[in-house]
Amino acid sequence: MAARCGYERVPKVTEAKAIGLELRDTTVVILGSPQAGTPVMVAAALVALDLPCKVLVWADGCETKVSYTAPGAYAKRHDLREDLANRLAGIHAVTDAVIDKQKHRSSRSGAFRMRDHRSPAQEAVRY
Repeated sequence: MAARCGYERVPKVTEAKAIGLELRDTTVVILGSPQAGTPVMVAAALVALDLPCKVLVWADGCETKVSYTAPGAYAKRHDLREDLANRLAGIHAVTDAVIDKQKHRSSRSGAFRMRDHRSPAQEAVRY
């Protein structure tokens, strides 16, 4: 049986406009897999406050930034064993794919610019 994975896109700009406020382009993507996350929550109940993983895609001037909490940060925050933190590492592949796709679009149109940066703290690792 294939693992059930899912995502939900929450366009924050739409929510802001609905109440008459302005917000830069800001979208939260919620990513989750019960097969990956459940054993982590069994081992450390409080990690459920952080799961499912979230990715913030936001405009900063002429750049689009992709930010998320890395699995290593969850491991440190919740004292997770390495094997449990590795269950959440799929988020790197997802964000890498988004960045690569946008860079490809950018090279064709010149209308999009994304900077890719990994911070030492592993919080909000992709800009």
